[in-house]
Amino acid sequence: SALLFAYGITNAGKTYTMMGKGAYVGAKNKPKVNADSSGSTAHWGIVPRALQDIFTQMSQMQNKQQKYTLNLSYLEIYNEQIYDLLDANAGSRNKMATRNALKIREGRNGESFVKGLSKHEVKDV
Repeated sequence: SALLFAYGITNAGKTYTMMGKGAYVGAKNKPKVNADSSGSTAHWGIVPRALQDIFTQMSQMQNKQQKYTLNLSYLEIYNEQIYDLLDANAGSRNKMATRNALKIREGRNGESFVKGLSKHEVKDV
């Protein structure tokens, strides 16, 4: 389990730092990050670089008869409200007013979680 957290004022560059140049929202509102036309990943942000490293490690470990899957959730806290950025039913990111805010809960084991946060299996960057 891992957590990446970016904090800062509006237009401070959080999305660029996390996703990098060329990040866009693709099919079903899921972020995609592509290499540039030369195949360079030099402008990738923290998230795609970390995912690439994780997939490299998973590939090496799977060669040793171990199998792994990677699941990803992506949320935003804006004006003290939590929003699922990968919720395909939420519509446009610009329509925050029409989105349902999620709530943080505590499970019986004492771990905190975001109720209703979607989780997606990831197979490549």
